[in-house]
Amino acid sequence: MTVQINAGSVIHIPLEQIRPFANQPRKDFDPKQLQELAGAISVVGQQVSAIVIALPEGGQHRFELVDGERRWRACKLAGVETLKCEIVETSGEADQYRRSVASNFGRADHTPLEIADAIKVLRADGMTIEKIADLFGRSVPWVCNYQSLQKLSDSVLKLLNHPEKDKRLRVSHAFAIASLPKSEQIKVARDCVSQSMRPYQLSQRVRSTKVQLGIARPEDRDSHDDWMVIVRFVDRTLGDLQPLMDIDENWILRILSNRNERQLDNLDVLAEELASEMTAYTEFIRTLIKKARNQGRRKETA
Repeated sequence: MTVQINAGSVIHIPLEQIRPFANQPRKDFDPKQLQELAGAISVVGQQVSAIVIALPEGGQHRFELVDGERRWRACKLAGVETLKCEIVETSGEADQYRRSVASNFGRADHTPLEIADAIKVLRADGMTIEKIADLFGRSVPWVCNYQSLQKLSDSVLKLLNHPEKDKRLRVSHAFAIASLPKSEQIKVARDCVSQSMRPYQLSQRVRSTKVQLGIARPEDRDSHDDWMVIVRFVDRTLGDLQPLMDIDENWILRILSNRNERQLDNLDVLAEELASEMTAYTEFIRTLIKKARNQGRRKETA
């Protein structure tokens, strides 16, 4: 089957004519999710086009993926012979990688290390932190946090990717641990997981470790205590909500199903009030954070 190549067109291409992009940022493909996607494609067909570039003639493949390897794999599993693709042109592999990042990371199912690796490649290609933040649609601090994961030891990386959730290191905790020397990271990381440390507890542990190593000075106690009041309040609020989020949905539904309309209405009102208060408090904190950052920048330029 011969495929007419015109940039910008959307066509169905035989799977055997397409190869994956070897340097694409996604590395992990969950087998269960692939089977689910294959099932959906079998029933309703491929809904979203993959993105490909044309390759020079004479090779085994005529096209290379920019975005859509999950769909390509799922079509194979579903026994579908062609993949619906949009053909694009790129200025080279670096441009192809940036397009792949922009397409892939609009979705939230990437591992922390996939994000960190993508940032590393983009930085090596000469992109600034600000440009990378724009590409991801995120803030500069978000990019810096994920970039810091490159500083983690192999042992800590294994904890970050542990298959069992209760033995896995949270990515927010990994950000803090990354600021420690590699030789000190694993002990703190293991204690963090085994003791189910809250963020403020880990912050104190990292701080005390740095002081013991002589790479940080003891903070002024009064200012540190004031800071920890804010951190602990936010952390405690999240901690109070987490158990509710972890409760089985069917268990909650059974309880609600036995309530009358008045009780459900009252709970609905409470939920709206909670959402309103949480939104207002979040905006309040973020506004103060923005003001604090602006004041810090003015001091730096003064």
